[in-house]
Amino acid sequence: MKALKILALLLVVALVAIVAPAEKKPKKSDVPEVVATGHTVAVISRDGGAHDMLVSDEERVAIAAVRDELKAWGRYTVVADLGQADIVLVVHKGKAQQETSGRGRAQGGSGNSSMDLDSGGDAAGRMAQATRSGLGVEMDVTADTLAVCARDAKGRVGNPLWSRTMDGGLDGVSPMLMNQLRLAVDRAFPPAAPQP
Repeated sequence: MKALKILALLLVVALVAIVAPAEKKPKKSDVPEVVATGHTVAVISRDGGAHDMLVSDEERVAIAAVRDELKAWGRYTVVADLGQADIVLVVHKGKAQQETSGRGRAQGGSGNSSMDLDSGGDAAGRMAQATRSGLGVEMDVTADTLAVCARDAKGRVGNPLWSRTMDGGLDGVSPMLMNQLRLAVDRAFPPAAPQP
């Protein structure tokens, strides 16, 4: 009889072990910590800053919408000077294939592409040149793209740390790609609760 009780107890323990939900390992975030620790952000297009002559009207609107969303979010301080930015958001407004003949894609670089930024007026132009020459932002010319890049201690902008592409993703006053970035950052690095 005692053996039956022990066998029954072992059976119950085994059954609980099988049926009990396994503890899930935390999912690794696709948002690097540097994105959470940055304080200042600049927003440009792959062709330059909002005031660069190479930037299309559609991209100027997208830059303004992303800046407005960043300000409403309140997690970062938006700066116009790339030399003051910890993080750089690069936007690209998709265009029909025939509108971009000769330009095609900005292919990703080797991971070593970077550039020096200073507070001079041509910083956005240099960023545009670097993105066009392969900063690592592979941009589909038919879809909108939002890429997050960080700067190192020497002021160079590196390859994207986070990037998303979506048809119409930069449209409207609340761009979907910006919402995706906000959700990803807040999920990986929840904002601190407000102090009473």
